[in-house]
Amino acid sequence: MIHGATRPAPRLAFALSLLVLLGGCGEKDVDELIDELQYSEEKGTEAESTTAGHSPRADAALKLGKTVDTRAIDPLIAALESDPEPSVRRAAATALGEIADKLSVKAAEAVVERAKAAQAAAKKAVEETEAAKAKDDGSRAGAALGAAANLERHAEAMRAAAQRALELTGDEAASQATYDAVKTAYATAEDAKDAAEEAADGAKADQEAAEKTPDKAKKYPPLAATAAERAKEVGLALGEAVEAAEEAVKANIAAREAVDAAISKAAAPLIAALKDDAWSVRNHAAIALGKLGDAAAVEPLSALLGDTEPVVRASAAEALGRIGDDRSVGPIRRLIQDQPAAVSAAAIRAIGRIGGDDATAALRSALEDDREYIREAAKRALGENADD
Repeated sequence: MIHGATRPAPRLAFALSLLVLLGGCGEKDVDELIDELQYSEEKGTEAESTTAGHSPRADAALKLGKTVDTRAIDPLIAALESDPEPSVRRAAATALGEIADKLSVKAAEAVVERAKAAQAAAKKAVEETEAAKAKDDGSRAGAALGAAANLERHAEAMRAAAQRALELTGDEAASQATYDAVKTAYATAEDAKDAAEEAADGAKADQEAAEKTPDKAKKYPPLAATAAERAKEVGLALGEAVEAAEEAVKANIAAREAVDAAISKAAAPLIAALKDDAWSVRNHAAIALGKLGDAAAVEPLSALLGDTEPVVRASAAEALGRIGDDRSVGPIRRLIQDQPAAVSAAAIRAIGRIGGDDATAALRSALEDDREYIREAAKRALGENADD
């Protein structure tokens, strides 16, 4: 049995067996794409392009990014770190961000499905306990009703938290809330099962006593005849709810491990790529780091806010907004005065996404800006924060 996070029963393989199956390519396709991605002296620096305008290696990297297959991570990292062609390094950075992003979505979807199953099992358990209580006029078979109803409430909270995390994929707070919710629902399911088993034991004891003593049989006819059987049915229904809640906990732990493993492996080479000579590689590395949501990227991305290329500054700001660390508000705020307008607007959006007191103060200050588009962007950001 799982209690909290002390025994994360399934490890990474459990999640990958679920997530990889949901990818867009088969095993052979992925292997072929990985082979196409490899650089060699024989291949040289490919001048030819595909119909999409990418070199074959860059095209292979982009296709790998759509597979949600973790086998692609190491080859993509190798391409990012050492391929001589900027277009290939850029594509590798993009692909790493997409894989991490899609893994997060698939992980959240898996938890939502498990949470829905736990909710359905909890509802069935409530129905069983209500039926038992109605049949035996208040026997111990109905004693588990309160626990089952409590379980149903927790299961609904778990499903809602999982759905919210899916909507806010990449948001660490939402992910943690889901994790806490499934643990709570599982603990409640165990309590409900214990209550049902206690009711079943009590009903069985009453039945046995009634069978031995004619007077008791007359005094407790419902218990003597059927209460133990009904309590047993309640216990079975709650047992199914426990199993469903346990599967939700397993799916959540394993999915988090899969995403964390992908992020921890890809983050360091992407951070290093922020110093690439090619601005397009720096730009796509910043975008990818925003999708990973790793707090380790906050300081390197903050440094990138001073990049010579406006599009890179804007991407760095957007990435920091996605990561959501309030340490970023001060550095991003300075970009509100930047040119061109796209950089200023990106800074406003990023600050709005981070939220918090410092962000609100920055946005309120931007309401006094001489430029209308900055004032309008700040109004939108403040409105979105109020809606949240």
